[in-house]
Amino acid sequence: MFVNFRLLKKKNILVMGESFLIDFLKNKKYEYEYIYFDKKTVNFFIILKIFFSNPLLIFNLQLLSQDYFTRVIKTVNPKLIITYHDNHINFYKLKKIFPDKKFIAIQNGYRFKKNDIFEKLGIKENLSCDYIFCFGNAVARLYRSMIKTKTICHVSLKNNIVKIKEKKKK
Repeated sequence: MFVNFRLLKKKNILVMGESFLIDFLKNKKYEYEYIYFDKKTVNFFIILKIFFSNPLLIFNLQLLSQDYFTRVIKTVNPKLIITYHDNHINFYKLKKIFPDKKFIAIQNGYRFKKNDIFEKLGIKENLSCDYIFCFGNAVARLYRSMIKTKTICHVSLKNNIVKIKEKKKK
């Protein structure tokens, strides 16, 4: 496990979990804060706050994950939270906790495989997100059937930002 000792700063945009999005935002000169969205990297100061408020929470990974990202959002206090991990179910639980913030998820891969997010979701949970950028209409319908959201079809964001080199004519 990698421990990050960086102090989180208040920013308008919080990017959760994909370095590709950071590169995209750097080019546009947005103010953002970046936090990993996995169990391999944690912010020391956020974990410390959790430990002092509820030491037993450290042993329950599901609740720890939810509390961790809740505390990150409270610390950074962004207006917009973006993730490239559209298949991370805990992201869709955060909108209920922070209804005044905008949440955007961007699809990162094909979604019709076995053991994918749609098999894990069901309709049992109260999940929401402001916008999910999807590869196509079929996936958009699946997301809207299980998550309270608006969808935008964009194909692959990574493919859309690749610069095409101009060929020189001889």
